Amino acid sequence: MCFVKCLLTYLVVEIVLEATRQYEANYPGMLKKAIVVNTPKVFTVLYQLIRPFLSEDTAACVDVYGYYDDWRGTLRELMSVDQLPSRFGGANTTVKPYHPSHGYLVTVPVFEEIENSKLKPVNVPAGQKLDVPFNITEVNAKLMWAFRTDDYDITFGVFYTPANSGDETEVVDFCRVDSHVLTQRGSLVCEQAGQYTVRFDNTSSWIRPKCVYYITQCSQQPN
Repeated sequence: MCFVKCLLTYLVVEIVLEATRQYEANYPGMLKKAIVVNTPKVFTVLYQLIRPFLSEDTAACVDVYGYYDDWRGTLRELMSVDQLPSRFGGANTTVKPYHPSHGYLVTVPVFEEIENSKLKPVNVPAGQKLDVPFNITEVNAKLMWAFRTDDYDITFGVFYTPANSGDETEVVDFCRVDSHVLTQRGSLVCEQAGQYTVRFDNTSSWIRPKCVYYITQCSQQPN
């Protein structure tokens, strides 16, 4: 409650309004699209105070979504799903988080289309997970995967465990993905030897099993 009161103090509101005035006065028409997601209710109040100071063109470029709103569908309409990270409703599980040091040209992995008949069906019971391990002995071996689910999403990630240690490290973003909407794809260059585990996690579901259709490939020569 204290945080909410601080956001709505005169000083905070005045600072935000002044920043808005400066933007409209010096950078009109620069904004193409802004999508604000997972906003708390207090943000809606604050935005309603700011909106009258935006030009009609700028206001039309701003979409605000609360936590339970379907903003992922909007992102899929605006971006290629192969470039949109799976965390944000896309189909690319291995897009790295953007950092200003990357510049404006960001290389996004491109994946070949995979026929559904090549995907292996496996049932993941409620409260359980499916691990697909790979013992990698060749540095720079490449792992590739694709998968989808029926009706519901699932949590996905890839983890690395060194050969001389039991400590597991997340190497591909572990998050819930819309695999019931889009076939998810990804690849990983294994920079170190050890065990890499592709994980389909259904522990967040207490009663609902998930059917996963998947394929995994590894460029490493078999032992």
